[in-house]
Amino acid sequence: MNYCRLVSTRACLRVLATSTLLVWAVCACIAQTGKIHVGMVQDWSHSHTVVTAGGTPASQVQAGNNPRLLQNWVMRWHAHQFASPLAQNTSSSSVSLMKTKRRPHSDWAINMGGTLSADQYPAKYSFDIFAIPSCVNDFVVFGLNVNGSVTQADLIGFNQLYTGVPGGFCAGAQASTYFAYNTGTKITQSVVLSDDGKLIAFVDNANPNSSFHVLAWTANSGTIAAPIAPTVVAAPPGPDQMTSLTLTGRDTGSAPFYDDVNDVAYVGTTTGRLYRIKNVFCTLPACMSTPVAPSIDATFGSGGFVTAGTKILTSPVYDFASNNIFVGSSDGKLYGFSVSTGTPITGSPLTVGSGTVTGGIITPPIVDGFDGVLYVATGDNGANAVVVQTGTANFTSPRTASLGQRRVHSIHLPALNDNYYSQATNTPGSPWFLYSCGYDTGSNPFLYRVGFDASRNMNTTIDAVTLSLGAARDECTAMTEWASGGVDRLYFSMKTQGQVGYTDITTNPFVPAAPGINDPTAEAGGVSAIIIDNVSPQPQASNIYFSNNTKHQAVKLNQVTLQ
Repeated sequence: MNYCRLVSTRACLRVLATSTLLVWAVCACIAQTGKIHVGMVQDWSHSHTVVTAGGTPASQVQAGNNPRLLQNWVMRWHAHQFASPLAQNTSSSSVSLMKTKRRPHSDWAINMGGTLSADQYPAKYSFDIFAIPSCVNDFVVFGLNVNGSVTQADLIGFNQLYTGVPGGFCAGAQASTYFAYNTGTKITQSVVLSDDGKLIAFVDNANPNSSFHVLAWTANSGTIAAPIAPTVVAAPPGPDQMTSLTLTGRDTGSAPFYDDVNDVAYVGTTTGRLYRIKNVFCTLPACMSTPVAPSIDATFGSGGFVTAGTKILTSPVYDFASNNIFVGSSDGKLYGFSVSTGTPITGSPLTVGSGTVTGGIITPPIVDGFDGVLYVATGDNGANAVVVQTGTANFTSPRTASLGQRRVHSIHLPALNDNYYSQATNTPGSPWFLYSCGYDTGSNPFLYRVGFDASRNMNTTIDAVTLSLGAARDECTAMTEWASGGVDRLYFSMKTQGQVGYTDITTNPFVPAAPGINDPTAEAGGVSAIIIDNVSPQPQASNIYFSNNTKHQAVKLNQVTLQ
């Protein structure tokens, strides 16, 4: 994000946060403060950092200094401006998401030679959120769980995204390879982008020690089958260059979380170390005046890291309000640390799961800094699969809701509904809900719903309203929620049956997706986590992106028609 525009953005927020206007109105100010484009990043962290209409004026002002939170605000506000951006098709008498069928998807799908894991996200860059989506400058990037080689890229970007049937406004029948690199090893975790989209940060999967990299991509560099091998440098990277910082231990579950304000990233390894890396994109004045490569920040904990568990760590999530960092572990515990001192917060670690095969925490917490709470799930706490709500300042008063039968599968990312984000109060007309996959006593997957009281305290029992998702022991992937045109949709897939679709959660009870929406065969083997891009009236410009496991494809589908 351009620094001049960012200053204007923050000034708008400070004014509006102290008024009676909804905080979403900040974006109306953003749109009028200058002629510089407003770039927009969407990566894995945006699904884990919550922006709500609640909180105090002080927390809203504080959030105004955080570009990632502002990006979330802009995206939500932008979606709410479209009364009906896309044709709606949500009527259905079916009670099972798995009973719907349609022809194989007609939008683009490109074989990459590798894929993303179930909890790994693509990352999307939009050149200007307030302009027509750009065919040339907008891109989506995938870090692949495949060894890079001279004939196989492991980091791929695509542009010309808004193609496909019917009538995409970009040229061609499918996206184009924008850049492709062979970084030398697997990338098993989500990548993150700088605010201007020019740099990509990621961690490799090298054994026994992974490395943290920052790569500067160049347009039209390489192809999937003939990628560019970036030159490793010891200073901030230039075109087709990258930096490499070796960590202690292998990274098998932790994507970097980028803190834009302080230009630091947090990432964990299987040694139980949570690292803080400074000068990630060299955006602070000291680094810009004397450029240096990313390095371990020795002021965090003991020599740049804190100890968080003894097994596989999730991606960490930073909370701007409490100034704490949170990370889950395969030992079933949630860890919280002060980023100022590196010391554990009160009540950390919090035991959430049993630490068994399905009793670990495999997905990062969802952090709501505005209201001082976070959410984390596990497939086995010794009695049930559960979702837990606890505080961001301390872990002393957790609240637990059952998600049904334990030891069926690990629980991937739950999702909050749009009312939770956009409504300051919890009312019968616009209630707050959390949605998660769970399992009944027959190990059948169900979509469960959990409510809240007026103070955002999560209920400890699920709602009576549930939705059958299909065959016994099928596994739900991570959930992504998005609202546009007055319809709130919950996107996810079923792994064994290879189905990707959405459920309309706008009304109470929620409505299954319509016939023609879901594909029971095209994504056999499951898909990665799903990311959302624009809400735009332009044809084929409002989409979801993911990769499929069996065909190794990058896939784009329209948000509403999934075609």
